[in-house]
Amino acid sequence: MSIGVLVNTIQKSGFGPEGGESKILILCPPPLGELSHLEDLFGKEGINKYKDFAKYYKKVAKLYNCSFLDVATVIKPSDKDGVHYDEEDVKKLGKVLVKNVRDIIG
Repeated sequence: MSIGVLVNTIQKSGFGPEGGESKILILCPPPLGELSHLEDLFGKEGINKYKDFAKYYKKVAKLYNCSFLDVATVIKPSDKDGVHYDEEDVKKLGKVLVKNVRDIIG
């Protein structure tokens, strides 16, 4: 299921303020790090495609009039496994998300 289908479903659900459209913040996860154990699952080609997600997620956000955050501009996966984030990065992302959500809901 693509992000566009999910956004469309949410927007048409009627669960936004007063039964209207929901405000949506699309988060694009950062690319996987070099040590990612998922390379076996996705292959190098799949890992490289993952690096282009932000470009596509941003287009979907614009198409559906959603807010967008490329998480890779804030944090990166840990050097321990190339997938998860260390505690400091999680805190950093949390602060950025709070600001983004406040901007969205006013």
